[in-house]
Amino acid sequence: MDNQELKDKFKFRISIYEIKNQNDIAKKEERNFFYKKVMAACACLVLMSGMVFAKEIQTFIFQKIKVINTPSDEGYVFYKDMEQEKGIYYKKINTYEEYLEYKNMWSNLLDMTESEFKDNFMIITAAENADTINKVLVDIYTIDDSLYLAFENGNEKNESSVVIGTKVSRELERENIRIVDKFNSAISNNEYIKITEIPNNYSKEDAINDGCFVIENGKVISKDKNTINDFFEKSKNNIDSYIRIYNIYNNELITITDISFSNQKYKFNILDLNDINNILTEEYTYMKIHTSGEIGVNGEKFTTIGVNNDNGSTWYTKILFTED
Repeated sequence: MDNQELKDKFKFRISIYEIKNQNDIAKKEERNFFYKKVMAACACLVLMSGMVFAKEIQTFIFQKIKVINTPSDEGYVFYKDMEQEKGIYYKKINTYEEYLEYKNMWSNLLDMTESEFKDNFMIITAAENADTINKVLVDIYTIDDSLYLAFENGNEKNESSVVIGTKVSRELERENIRIVDKFNSAISNNEYIKITEIPNNYSKEDAINDGCFVIENGKVISKDKNTINDFFEKSKNNIDSYIRIYNIYNNELITITDISFSNQKYKFNILDLNDINNILTEEYTYMKIHTSGEIGVNGEKFTTIGVNNDNGSTWYTKILFTED
């Protein structure tokens, strides 16, 4: 699966269709056509068992450098010899000789000696575009045969490319390398099982009994259908709040979304039960809930939960369901 397919699958960006009249909707085979575009999300850590954090073995060492075109690196492009995932280029440097090629190009790259490569290797990462230029490497860990590099948005605003050279213990060496978002462990609520401990057989019945906001094939089936509105009203009044949403479609696509509001931010952890080794973590400044008028052949009302960071006209739909 290439990077574009991953973006399509995991970004949860649902197109909001302009509906001109009820006849247009009636031509659709299913009134749940929106949900066929909802794909599950992943991208960070879950299952604590089998995971090794870098800080438990050796604190990883990294150094950022800002890259400006100079005679030494003129004509070099990251995609020439680096892999790319989630807008981050990366390359593993195994030997001192290979390291020198990059050190000669970027003289202020993190220093490593030839002897250090016996017990360590280097990972070089670089931003692909403006969306990732300010991301910072904040954690390194392993799950099974993969080494995970976790990034989050930094406070520093960069205008030129940023390269990060990171010294990593050989004890963390794995066959694969994954670029992920830092898991937001701050999202938690004692009323629910931790999202990192949810089994892949967690059912809608379990979710209903646990008090989750449950959506099945676009319909709210949880006991309290006002939970989402209660959460939103609290956040509008700047009250810390939390909600867990269990969304199932055709008994196949199952996602669990934890949303918390605190310190003027909406924070998301999104788990796909078909891929429980990964959790997507996101943060937004603004959220809104919009319910349409009666549309569709049966007069359904579609409710969308949208988010963005600038309160502008573009909203990304995170949750969508119908009302009776």
